[in-house]
Amino acid sequence: MFSKSTRARGVIYQAPSSPYQYVKKKSWDAFWSHPQYKHSIAFFSNCSRSVTLTDLVQLKKEILGDLKNFKVTYKKKQWHNKEPAYYLKLVESKKATSSTKKLTMELFIFKKRTCFYVLNLLASANASGTDQARKVFQEFIKEFRVP
Repeated sequence: MFSKSTRARGVIYQAPSSPYQYVKKKSWDAFWSHPQYKHSIAFFSNCSRSVTLTDLVQLKKEILGDLKNFKVTYKKKQWHNKEPAYYLKLVESKKATSSTKKLTMELFIFKKRTCFYVLNLLASANASGTDQARKVFQEFIKEFRVP
């Protein structure tokens, strides 16, 4: 019998500074949006005893399986909070959008004990402010701590 999943408790992070604004989103633990460029930085967590049965590679595959409209352009395995983590860059496929502006996504995925965490940056490819959004996201990852 699997236990019910919950959100992580005791997560420590530094919210992105202004002009990013907090937006309440049910499916995210925390979500911030840039009012001018519409970039977003967010994270969600999932904790349950069944998480311990899933390794990080399988978790990455499951998350990417849900992002069929995106192609991985970069991936790096690294360490975070003394745990293995994946940093992924993805770009929206041409078939997925009729818009001239494709979306880019950066994901930072790791797990610790019975919880997994997904930190996310979503931005328009080559849009104004995208490089700055990446810097803000890198700082967000650096300051993100879990118990």
